[in-house]
Amino acid sequence: LAGNRLHSTMAEALEPYKGKVVLLYTSYVTNQLFEVHYRQVQTMLAGLKVPFIEVDGAAPDMREVRSALWAVSESRTYPQVFVDNKFVGDMGMLQELVDAGQAGDVFKGYMAE
Repeated sequence: LAGNRLHSTMAEALEPYKGKVVLLYTSYVTNQLFEVHYRQVQTMLAGLKVPFIEVDGAAPDMREVRSALWAVSESRTYPQVFVDNKFVGDMGMLQELVDAGQAGDVFKGYMAE
């Protein structure tokens, strides 16, 4: 029962992000490499003309959303990209999709005209 309640709470936390592209990041930057990766993901998504919502994992009011996204990705790293609440990848994975010409498939239906 506790597991079902947890799953239900996580689903509720992610409901506002359903059908959207989400960039999970943290404003609590502890190293420059994180900042570089965050900016690279922003640039990649902008270059693909993909509108996205940024979720600051360090914000106290985003704790449940951050925890739910981490549960989906099974990773507690930043930055991470999600499409329709499904994990797409971190900066390296996103770069691989772009380099392989597969980003258009992943973001199909989300790219601006």
